[in-house]
Amino acid sequence: ALVQTIRRRHAASRTPKAADPVDDRAPRLAAEVSTSSSRRSDERPHVHRARSRRRTWIITTVLLVVVAATYAIGRRSAADAHEAESSRRIAVLPFAIEGPTDLAWLREGIPDLLGTRLDGAGDVRTVDADALLAAIARARDRKIDPAFGREVAEELNAGLFILGGVIEAGGQLRARATLFTARGAALGTVEAHANGERQLFSLVDELAQRLVMLPPLRPPERLARLGAVTTESFPALKAYLSGERLLRAGIFDSAEAAYGHATALDSTFALAWYRMAVARWRNATSGEDSDAHQRALAHASRLAPRDRLLLAAFDAVHRHQDVEAERLYREVLSSHPDDVEAWVFLGEVISFYGLWRGRAIAEARHAFERALALDSTNIAALDNLGWIAAMEERFEEGAALTERMLTLQPDGHHAAASRMRLALARRDERAERAATAELGAKHWNYVNWAQRDAHFSGNLEGRMRVARLLTEPFRSDRSQRLGHTVISRYLVDHGRWTEAFQELEGVRSVMPDAWYQTLVRFHLAPLSPSTETTLESVARMLESWAPASGQHRLARTYYLGIIKARLRDSSGVASIVAELGARAAVPATSGAQRREAALAGDLALGVRAWDAWMRGRSREAMELLDQLRPERWWQRARLGGFGVDAMQVWLRAELLMAVGRDDEALRLLAPLGFMWGDAGMLAAKHLRMAEIHDRRGRRAEAVTHYQRFVEMWSGCDPGVRGLVENAKGRLVTLAVRS
Repeated sequence: ALVQTIRRRHAASRTPKAADPVDDRAPRLAAEVSTSSSRRSDERPHVHRARSRRRTWIITTVLLVVVAATYAIGRRSAADAHEAESSRRIAVLPFAIEGPTDLAWLREGIPDLLGTRLDGAGDVRTVDADALLAAIARARDRKIDPAFGREVAEELNAGLFILGGVIEAGGQLRARATLFTARGAALGTVEAHANGERQLFSLVDELAQRLVMLPPLRPPERLARLGAVTTESFPALKAYLSGERLLRAGIFDSAEAAYGHATALDSTFALAWYRMAVARWRNATSGEDSDAHQRALAHASRLAPRDRLLLAAFDAVHRHQDVEAERLYREVLSSHPDDVEAWVFLGEVISFYGLWRGRAIAEARHAFERALALDSTNIAALDNLGWIAAMEERFEEGAALTERMLTLQPDGHHAAASRMRLALARRDERAERAATAELGAKHWNYVNWAQRDAHFSGNLEGRMRVARLLTEPFRSDRSQRLGHTVISRYLVDHGRWTEAFQELEGVRSVMPDAWYQTLVRFHLAPLSPSTETTLESVARMLESWAPASGQHRLARTYYLGIIKARLRDSSGVASIVAELGARAAVPATSGAQRREAALAGDLALGVRAWDAWMRGRSREAMELLDQLRPERWWQRARLGGFGVDAMQVWLRAELLMAVGRDDEALRLLAPLGFMWGDAGMLAAKHLRMAEIHDRRGRRAEAVTHYQRFVEMWSGCDPGVRGLVENAKGRLVTLAVRS
């Protein structure tokens, strides 16, 4: 329209006017016209340039108008899409309860059930209960009214929220629920009635069915299936809700017991079985096997769609199918980005599996930070972030996270161990004495978990003192074995092999197989002072060892293969590879046998990789390691002491350095010393990282890691003192260059 208007005006300006009547001035006018024509002819190039500039301005203006309009439409479309997505998300706030005090549990119980019923009904999505309760907890004593509902909806990106209440009179329950827009406009109120608590499910179903008939919600196609997602047993429901409260509070053993009570009342209660499995996963001191998640799988059809996905992902974690587990958790988060549980488990999948394969620690940290942003009281997210802070040696940050956990749960499952960790991180001797007395009364399994947690304080001497609690005379053989092993690990990490082997003598008398395994692993640790003569002696010892279990027999064969490779014994390596290959080819009839066969096959590849590395064939060794399939046998709870994962990770890092892939090597090395089965790698990791940064000209990073290595090995054995002197020499050189 603009162009057409300009064209019309331009055409009008060029239309000739009517001629004046001819008079006696014609000769003069003719002369003037002749002169004027001559002048216009001279000015024509200037006119053309002016017209060209005017056309350019017109085209530019039109283009700017079009681009601006397109941008505005695009922004409006994106805003509309975001608004459409959030408009389908509902926050179900706690209900007001009028009646006896024993009905107080309905305050959060009914919203929990109602949220489960509504979630997945058509396009409806409900805000995650943990994130919602955390948002409400932050508001402390605020009244739950439409004004507060608006604030919660805005914080959690929900387009709708529900407020409601329950009145009890004469044993009768009457529930009312009002649906609001995010701005607080009421869309409608529905009611439901029940003849007592035992009809609670029908009451919630009735509320859900009437709510989804309100605009802007739409009647779902599968509404009839939503009533069967939990249980028909009211006592089982109450036990389940008690378990949920305890799980959120971080009291995992009590939560597990509550879920157990729920499943005892209703053996088909799939959600209770699943949540029991989660509670056991969080309870790090639980040593018994459980079939809870298998029982949940058997009744998975009774779960809501989101819970079915979470259960499938959890099952993948148990089967060590980390790629599948990560895919499923990301699928949950694609439709429910506020699912705290999915974020925490995603972070754990990346931590437990990805870090061994060279994923950056930041990826796991991001997942836990997202969980904590949604629920600042989430104990699992805080605990995992503390672990990551330790890996990155940001110990004060880890102490602050531990302090937050203690503030939230001063009497929770983590409390005693957290108090010790905090005391060690802050070098508080008085607090350490009090924490030691508290741990002394705990079961050895908890003390073992606490000493592992103490490792993340950065105070390794303090960790050794905690480990001493496991070696007290009244402790079990297994406890004493763990205590002596942990103390010897501390000594190896500090380059004190002589003392470490003396400490291990305490294991030899109570668990000889464990003694053999640990002794050999220490001889094979990076930077070990073991000479070829020593390794030959260790090989003869291994050949005389007759392990009692299949796992120990595999360990014996694998370690012997590495020693043969280190000694460049080709025939010995070939014999070991053949033996492991034969074990891998044995027909398997059970899951345990299949895992053992898969492990044997991977160990054969590992021995071949070590042999190739010792012969200078780095790329061949890398190709062999790339064929490993640990997801087929990975049982870290049982093989943590095996050290197979860490040894092969160390070899992979060495190979990456050899072929110039330093960034990948750094990612692999970063978590070592804070994982499983990586004894003797903490100081060695710092030395290797220092060498990489030094070679690449990163002075500050090199200095940091050299200093950490020198600090840890300040009291090392004389036989390895040369490594410390070399590191000190590099520190002097780097200081001069600066």
